Amino acid sequence: MMNLQEGKTTKWRFTRGRFSRRLTLMFIGCALIPIVVLAAIAYTSVSRELMAQSHRNIGRAAKSHAIGIFDRLLSLQNQLNLVALTLTQPESGNAAAALAPLRDTLKAHFVAIELHRAGSGVDLLKEAALVTAPPALSKEASPGAVTLSIRKRGELAPPQVMMRTDLEKDAGGLSAFLEAEVQPAFLWGLGHANTLPPQTDLVVIDDNQETLINTSSLDILSLKAQLRDIDHNRNKGFRYREAAVDYHVSTWPLFLTPSFGLGTWRVSYIRDEALVLTPIHAFKRSFLLILMLTFWVVL
Repeated sequence: MMNLQEGKTTKWRFTRGRFSRRLTLMFIGCALIPIVVLAAIAYTSVSRELMAQSHRNIGRAAKSHAIGIFDRLLSLQNQLNLVALTLTQPESGNAAAALAPLRDTLKAHFVAIELHRAGSGVDLLKEAALVTAPPALSKEASPGAVTLSIRKRGELAPPQVMMRTDLEKDAGGLSAFLEAEVQPAFLWGLGHANTLPPQTDLVVIDDNQETLINTSSLDILSLKAQLRDIDHNRNKGFRYREAAVDYHVSTWPLFLTPSFGLGTWRVSYIRDEALVLTPIHAFKRSFLLILMLTFWVVL
């Protein structure tokens, strides 16, 4: 029994000396210090890259949505040109009846398409237009360029997005034109054909600081004050804080002057900062777990 006790004492005597403790601490320090330094560098660089990537992703999403709005505007322009060409054909007869094959498609994209001539207007998308036809156009009628405009409806109601094309002119000036109100859900990519990412809001303003669409519940005046400071020809992301909640706003300019004779629209995506930084939070949890396991293996 004494020999066994003496063996145990001899076995652990190495760890009780000053030199042995220093050697042990030096070994642990040489193993842990590089791990800690590399972990700190990796944690900082990966966190920064994930944050930049998250902000780039919402910026790309805002750009994609802006391009989608522009593509839909071009599609609406082509559809209105098709309507104008159909109406100016000599064999068109009743204008509304000539558009009957296109009516379902046009109703999905336009609220109304009115043909104005001789001081009167008829909505070609209504069934009543099949019975009461507007006066026929002259043989010299030809469609002009499609222009875009914004029409206010009041303080609370969102403005109407209008398209117009001239059809014919007489000696006294303009005598016939088409005016169409764009379907908001189709233009902004909302409704049943929603193209917005989950938990993301859309705000679009023009050069006159008019709110064209706003799906968020934020203070739009305060938000537009920050958007006003961004150059109209720059895409930029910034942090917006309201009611102790941080939001990330990514803005993309949509230039409409060359194609539609209108100013620039600013298409903005708004998302809760916590959702934007979700990949970073997931990385932090997994990184801390891996670091603890590394320390456990070394020790």
